[in-house]
Amino acid sequence: MALANRGCSGQASSWITDCPTFAKPGPLADILHSMFIKEKYRIRHNLLGLFYDKYFEGNSPNADVYDTSLTFSQLEEISGLSTEKLIKTIDYLKEAEELYVEEMDYIDLYLITLKGRAAYHDEKYLYNGKKAFLNDTYDVIKTLSAIVLLVIAIITFIQNSIDIKKNKKEIESLKIEINQIKASKK
Repeated sequence: MALANRGCSGQASSWITDCPTFAKPGPLADILHSMFIKEKYRIRHNLLGLFYDKYFEGNSPNADVYDTSLTFSQLEEISGLSTEKLIKTIDYLKEAEELYVEEMDYIDLYLITLKGRAAYHDEKYLYNGKKAFLNDTYDVIKTLSAIVLLVIAIITFIQNSIDIKKNKKEIESLKIEINQIKASKK
């Protein structure tokens, strides 16, 4: 099936999670995207890619809804996603008005909308995934910075306490010496 062969390594049944993007193919892009972009964003992007390709593959002056749409069973077969993930993703994309559902002969046909084509072309979900990763990283860095500063403050406090005790002992010993010198002069 033309839709299953997306130019990524691996079998067609798992391309949707294995191949994070189609615009920038290559092993380095695949590794970086899979490391930094959460799976839900990659799945959304790749699912839109399926619909995008199907739309342009079947779009012609004589095309009907069957030529530009996919059924749920086709999506399950092509994507290799679990039913639960597929339903969640489709529901999300429908809510975002990037997918449209047409019922024909008691079968739901899923079509990409203009908004969905734009989202796929602009790599909206890859961008959102990168942004979420950077936000998460920033939050971790802020937390770690606060922890490091707290540890430094505690260490400084302990060091200052030790120095104060040491200085007090030195002052006491100097007072004793001064008193002894005063006593010996009298």
